[in-house]
Amino acid sequence: MKSIKFIVGALAGAALLLTACQEEIPAGEDQSKPVPGDFRYDAENSTADALAFRWNAGQTVAAGATSYSIEVCDDPNDAVNMYDDVIQTIKASAVGTDGVARATFTKGISEYTEKYVRLRVNYGSVFTPWIFATDSEGQPAVFVTGHGIKDLKKPSVENIELSDCPEDGTEFTVKADLSAVASASRLIVLLVDYTTQKALVTEVIDPSATTVFERTYKDLTNGKLYQVKMLAEYDVTGEATHVAEWTLAEGDAINDEGETIKTSVIQCGKGFVFINGVPPTVRLASKLSGQLVFEWSEYGFENITKDAAIPVKVALYKDADCKELVYGWTLPKFELKRTASGAEVIVDLAAEKIQPKIAFSNLEPNTKYWFTCQDMESGLLSDVLEAQTAKFDIVTVGTNKVKAGEYAVSENFSELYFGGYAMAFSPSPKNSGVEIPHPPVGEWDKADLALNDGNHGFFNTLGKQGAVQASRFKDWAVIHGPLNGTGAPVLGDCCIRTGMLQMGAAKGMPIVFTPELTNLEGLATVTLTFSASSMWETGNLKEAGSADFKSLAVYTATGGKADKSKSTNYGTLTGATVKEVAVLDRPATADGLPKVDDKTTPAWETKAVTIKNVAPGTRIGIGAVRPDGKTGNQRWLLNMVQVKVTSYGVPTLEIPSIKSKEINDISAKFVFEAQEMAQTYVLGYKKDGEKDYKFIEQEAPEFNLTNLEMGTEYRIKAYVKAGDYQSDEFFYEFTTAVVIPDAPVIDQSATEVKATSVNLVWGAVENATSYIVSYKKSADADWTEVKASGASCLVKGLKDNTSYDFRVASVRSNKQSDFSAVASFTTPEISWEYPLSISDGETLASWITSGAEFTTAGNVINIDADIDLTGKDFTPAAAFAGTLNGNNHSIKVAAATALFNSVSGSISNLTIEGTVTANHEANSSVGHPLAALALVSTGNITNCTNKANVAMKSSGVLGSPVIAGLVAFQNGGTFSNNTNSGDITLTHGGTANASITGFNRKPFAVAAGVVGVIVNATAENCVNNGAVKVGCTNVPSIAARHYIGGVVGTPEDAVIKNCTNNGAVTGDFTDATKSAQKQVWLGGVVGGRNGDVKTVDGALVDGCKNYGTCTLTAENDANNYLAGIAGQATVEAKGTSYTSAESTFKKIVNSHNYGKLIKKGNGGCRLGGVSGGAATLDNCSNEGEIIVEGISVKGAVGGIVGYPTQTAHPITNCKNTGKLTSIAATAFAMGGIGGQAGNTTQSWTGCTVDCTISGQSANLVGMVIGTAKTLETKNGVTKVITLGTDATPIKVSGSINGTAITADNYANFIASDGARDADGKITTAAKGTINAANVVFGK
Repeated sequence: MKSIKFIVGALAGAALLLTACQEEIPAGEDQSKPVPGDFRYDAENSTADALAFRWNAGQTVAAGATSYSIEVCDDPNDAVNMYDDVIQTIKASAVGTDGVARATFTKGISEYTEKYVRLRVNYGSVFTPWIFATDSEGQPAVFVTGHGIKDLKKPSVENIELSDCPEDGTEFTVKADLSAVASASRLIVLLVDYTTQKALVTEVIDPSATTVFERTYKDLTNGKLYQVKMLAEYDVTGEATHVAEWTLAEGDAINDEGETIKTSVIQCGKGFVFINGVPPTVRLASKLSGQLVFEWSEYGFENITKDAAIPVKVALYKDADCKELVYGWTLPKFELKRTASGAEVIVDLAAEKIQPKIAFSNLEPNTKYWFTCQDMESGLLSDVLEAQTAKFDIVTVGTNKVKAGEYAVSENFSELYFGGYAMAFSPSPKNSGVEIPHPPVGEWDKADLALNDGNHGFFNTLGKQGAVQASRFKDWAVIHGPLNGTGAPVLGDCCIRTGMLQMGAAKGMPIVFTPELTNLEGLATVTLTFSASSMWETGNLKEAGSADFKSLAVYTATGGKADKSKSTNYGTLTGATVKEVAVLDRPATADGLPKVDDKTTPAWETKAVTIKNVAPGTRIGIGAVRPDGKTGNQRWLLNMVQVKVTSYGVPTLEIPSIKSKEINDISAKFVFEAQEMAQTYVLGYKKDGEKDYKFIEQEAPEFNLTNLEMGTEYRIKAYVKAGDYQSDEFFYEFTTAVVIPDAPVIDQSATEVKATSVNLVWGAVENATSYIVSYKKSADADWTEVKASGASCLVKGLKDNTSYDFRVASVRSNKQSDFSAVASFTTPEISWEYPLSISDGETLASWITSGAEFTTAGNVINIDADIDLTGKDFTPAAAFAGTLNGNNHSIKVAAATALFNSVSGSISNLTIEGTVTANHEANSSVGHPLAALALVSTGNITNCTNKANVAMKSSGVLGSPVIAGLVAFQNGGTFSNNTNSGDITLTHGGTANASITGFNRKPFAVAAGVVGVIVNATAENCVNNGAVKVGCTNVPSIAARHYIGGVVGTPEDAVIKNCTNNGAVTGDFTDATKSAQKQVWLGGVVGGRNGDVKTVDGALVDGCKNYGTCTLTAENDANNYLAGIAGQATVEAKGTSYTSAESTFKKIVNSHNYGKLIKKGNGGCRLGGVSGGAATLDNCSNEGEIIVEGISVKGAVGGIVGYPTQTAHPITNCKNTGKLTSIAATAFAMGGIGGQAGNTTQSWTGCTVDCTISGQSANLVGMVIGTAKTLETKNGVTKVITLGTDATPIKVSGSINGTAITADNYANFIASDGARDADGKITTAAKGTINAANVVFGK
């Protein structure tokens, strides 16, 4: 409120005169209109908290007055209707029959409030000047609520002194001379709480009876601020009481500048003190069993904006003396932020009526605490406020069994301490991104406070950095809701709020489950009790609309597994049997809750559900039910969950009895009598003579058996279950009826015959569930059968100008009708003349189906337009021997295999677009090739591009999957200037080695961007831009090795020249069992050599580059390979020199890696920037970062080559500048050029290392080489790793494990085995020898 401004002057009489208050005439004012008479204080209707006034209105009513405006104000000079003034309108019709009008004010009015009052008369659109209720001298009068009119001429008490104030005491004494007010009718004496300005002690005395007032105020609070006030009142006959000016006890105090000033503030235990402001007032806003929420104000809780700007220190104590701190924080200001339309905005606290507050969580139930708030600017401290948490018993699931009447689990969520207090947001400890418990007890500001309401996922961070380290929640679980009800699970849909969970976020709706109730003695009836509330939505409580959830559901879950890894899937429950056991109304929204200050306040609602037949190990779950078809956020709050055992008992389970049954030819329906104690009903059925029953277990007692065989005897047995209890079994036998369908009749007129297909049509047969179509060439003896579900069947892949016979049989269950009469059709002849131009899809589809197979070397086909084959009926060509010129046009497909099975001719200047997707059933007996252009090529493929995404998927084991963008297998011929820009994806449940038609070697499992397998050919100037990804869902079922490359999967007797990979190459073989044994070769350009043909296996790799990120996840302890250029491009040459046959195919030269390499999983791996395994390397480099997240002790990681071995593989003129980083804790070798050298003699010359290497303490790390396993002598041969020569030294610079490499220390870091000796030699831990005399410092 604004300060009251007093008019100093003599108020002698009680008569109230009328005067105008405006000098300037505003628009609409009419000074000629009459104003009321006798405008004065209404003592009869005024009270301690109400000011009443009256005036004579008869004359003004007669003159046409329509209404009166009356206003109380703090200053007569204020403009009308100021923000803290109160104005009323009194209609003329409200004037009494006596002609008197009245008005009473209560808003903003309390005892001793001082106000002026003014009035005007409204005459329709014009009005009179304002007039004031005045004193006898015509001045506006001041009225004191509950007491009368201010009269400054009346005497006041002259002085009140502080006569005694014991130091550190709890009392003080005041004394006053009352002789000046002896004529007063009464004297009011107040002891006032300075902070709240509330009267603590009120006395009314007769000043004529004594001349001295002396009073000792006892049992006060030491350090608290007080004032003593006196007010003299004088009764005047026929008038309102006249009130003199207040007198306050005053004395001297020292201010902030050291000056002596007068003050009226008494501090108990100290005396008069200088106060710059008022102490904060505190109050308890809400409480839970583990949480207390406090608010504070220095403005009577009436000015949120000013309160929020005050810097304060808030603290919670265990004792009333405030010596045992629980938690304390410093708040520079109170500010809330919210994200709106993608931007962070400051919340208007005043508009949303959010008083500054603080929530303390992680408290003990049923415990007293004491709260204080200190103004950091004035230093003033609030009164100590005592508060007690609600009563609650926390129970966790333990090993002790729970008796009836006890809680199996009881949780109040008090361990959740950040995320904002969601009932009305307040500061809370901030998620700082590190593993922290709740802030330490007894320390100030040990966690930053976040003044916002951001979401923090609970289960997807539990146990990880930045998560609540909640011991009680480690065994809870969650089923995350799908995005918008239909998408992928939303891992962050269950969020932390202070002392509660926010259920629902990021358009997901979770179900939260208790731990497994393993502490139940047996089958139990339990009562679930939980507290739920709707929550704030952008500053107010949201009204539930048509898209919002209406119900909460309660579930039981048995079996399954909750993820316990430190991952975003922590707590995710999978594989459980989940049953809905109850549906409840949602918490009330704005429409169903009371309002405070026009704002709806959330309220906790307690929900209770009785659940029967709860078996030990069952989880209880709670979640909201998303309305069908509704999307978006559906949020609510959960803050207490209790499961109490009501009773135990063995359920009464009867042998099932049939209520009704219906037996047909291929189906049967059985309905059993329902049983109250049954949890599930079980029915098993089998054919007579079969050994095992097929079982169905479900909650309902109605069973529908389908797909039975006709005329067959079946046996069933049934029983009911409740937890571990089961009824006796019921047995029954029945025989299905026999209904043999009629033979179909082929409709020859409706049948459509084309050159390569026949769409056969027949009349539908009643009772037929499917059909068998049998066809053959009329000249042949053998029939081919296909199944059809309806009354037509499209038979494709036929030959033109050929007569075919067709017949159809009806099928129902296991019975088949006779075949129909044979119908014969002759396909029309197609004549292809070359050269052939194709510019439309129909022609291209027909030519691929019936023409391509019969082309010869002289046949030329031109594609003269972009062609869309999607939706066109064609059969891939079995072979192609002609010349196909795409003329830079494209063919768009949506196919399951390549356009050509085999190509011996030439294809050039052609682009494939669209999708090629093969979804296979498990089949390990045959190979599975896939590509967009050709499965097998012995011809010439040049200037071709694939833009189609190529994918092969199977949940089971596949025989030799080979997948690539353009060609699966290239054997000889020309393969140059080809590009892949589509994504290549292989997903399977295991692999087996199997033969593939047209392949002349074992293919294993291969994935590549451009060509899968290349034999006796050159891949030149080829580029891959697409992602190549291989994943396995059942790694232990892998029986075939994998070769994964950005350009080429695996080469034999081949040259890979000037090829580039830009796409990511990924192999994910995550395997918790770590039991797989088969190796993986993964490279940015080349996957790896096959290894079957020892002399010429692999390739010469020349002038190749990789820019893509290569990632391998492997858990098995085999020698896997990962590299930027080639996992391993060449067979290891174990001799001292090459044979003539080998010399071409054991080199990687002039090739450079720029892509990042990442090894995940704890399996073995030979990882190099250029080559994973041994190879002759010349003029190669690595600039890509190498990151080792996991690896076994067999691992070897090098900036150039991971595992350099064999004498015949020198490394010359290579350079590594790529960073090497390990976060793996295993003892594997890692070096700037090579990881670990094998037991051979090798020579590395002219190489440079200039990189940063960061390893763990267990890693064997060296700037040039990790370590070597060479032995001094073996079979009489000395084996040494020689690093550099005088003319071509190895140059080293960079840093290792934080130590910069310098000319003074580099010799200590060449290998992990320590410094070289005086002869320049390093003896390794494996007793190997490294000759490092020619390693020098330099770049």
